[in-house]
Amino acid sequence: MKLVNRYLLKDLLKPTLVATFILVAIIWLMQSLRFMDYIINKGLDVGSFIILTVLLIPSLLIGILPLAYFAACCFAYKRLVEDSEADALFSSGVSRFQLLKPALIGALFISLIGYAISFWALPMGKLEFKRMQQEVRNSSSVLVFEEGTFNKLDKNLTIYVKEREGLTGLKGLMVHQADKGQDVTWMAEYGRLIESPSGFPILELKNGIRQEIKDNSLNVLEFESHQLEVVRKTKTVKKRMLSAEERTMTQLKEQEGLPERIVNRFEAEYQRRLLWPLTPIPFAFIAFLFIVRAKRSRTSLSPRVAMASVVACFYQILLMLANSMAQSGQKEILYGQWGILVVFIVMGFIFLRDKRKVVAHV
Repeated sequence: MKLVNRYLLKDLLKPTLVATFILVAIIWLMQSLRFMDYIINKGLDVGSFIILTVLLIPSLLIGILPLAYFAACCFAYKRLVEDSEADALFSSGVSRFQLLKPALIGALFISLIGYAISFWALPMGKLEFKRMQQEVRNSSSVLVFEEGTFNKLDKNLTIYVKEREGLTGLKGLMVHQADKGQDVTWMAEYGRLIESPSGFPILELKNGIRQEIKDNSLNVLEFESHQLEVVRKTKTVKKRMLSAEERTMTQLKEQEGLPERIVNRFEAEYQRRLLWPLTPIPFAFIAFLFIVRAKRSRTSLSPRVAMASVVACFYQILLMLANSMAQSGQKEILYGQWGILVVFIVMGFIFLRDKRKVVAHV
């Protein structure tokens, strides 16, 4: 039986890895498209872009891993039945539980990985992602303006750029500032973004003119170099409170002085991280019970796989609905959602018991 366990575990874990890689790659690519603006309009380098998007992977894995394992279970047991290997095992005295055992062992292994992601990788990745995202949005090194567009920093400062060169180089600039009834316009052939010693953005203009309208008169001044501070027009970044996904399990329990709605979200997130990694266990039961029968049927297995997929989706939907309702502060839902897992596992053991004699197909 140990040989059978190793054989089935190998058949379960390999497809899981393949399905996980494919699903993560597809969803990661779709998510990455949302941040292409950081490269196109904000001048973010490719290395930082890759790091930024890779930090999203832990939050993807927490949902993808159970689905990938379910797909692997369906694939492995479907092949086992179609190749008559299940019949051979049943005729040799192997029980249905013994045939399910490798899937449960694999499910526990995937659950342990899920807990590692939930307790460590997810909060760490989200926290670093938010930090980098905030840094990209507010750092002067990525304060790059769109070409051929009047970039309005606020109601009093507008900057037009004809052409960009690299991350910080600018060509054909016009800067208009209206402050306290005084209109000033700078026009320059070339410019670049630099940082002040304190790290704030400064726009350095080269070879241009300065026009000022004051007391109904126009004053024009030519200059070779002029530095324009844009820090005064940049919003100060306030210290933000960490979201539920950015917090560790210990931090989720630090709720003193927080509003009730925030406490409810933290409690719901805490229970979600404890409950959701166990999803592969009921998924293993669902895949096995729908595909492997005591007696072989000549009908196609595709309808069984489809029904198993519907039940697995139903389980996921129940968990998502319960978590959403738990965030509103309903304590009976917060702890009652564990009943969904228990019911599916108990029903799995009930349906697993088959008192009929297992007969091999001839």
